[in-house]
Amino acid sequence: MTATINTIADLTTAFRADLVEHQKMLASSLRSLVSHGWIVVIRSPSLTEGGRDSICATDFLVEGRKVTNPRMASVLRCARFTKEDATVIASGTHNGNGEQGEAMTVVDVLRHQIATLEDILATLDA
Repeated sequence: MTATINTIADLTTAFRADLVEHQKMLASSLRSLVSHGWIVVIRSPSLTEGGRDSICATDFLVEGRKVTNPRMASVLRCARFTKEDATVIASGTHNGNGEQGEAMTVVDVLRHQIATLEDILATLDA
């Protein structure tokens, strides 16, 4: 999300734009090799009451075989790894509560984030 958020309407517009972007990538990914990539995610508490945990895609600075500087990023732009590498990297990545990261496929993360955005938008529209 890169828009300046000043009101609930701005927030809703930004979430709707993110939702469309994620849906487009999911549709494209299902027909390409990018869907076979793995990323590292960390979990955070739900943004909606009774909702699913939020999965935050994590990007890294990658220099050869050295992976450093974990930071939250859009699943659309984060570093992709093999399943084996993502699993190893996730084992050394933790959220603020000390919970270990996990490796997930790009498609699974996109599906989860689309569902989360839909939950958030339903809450904002209520």
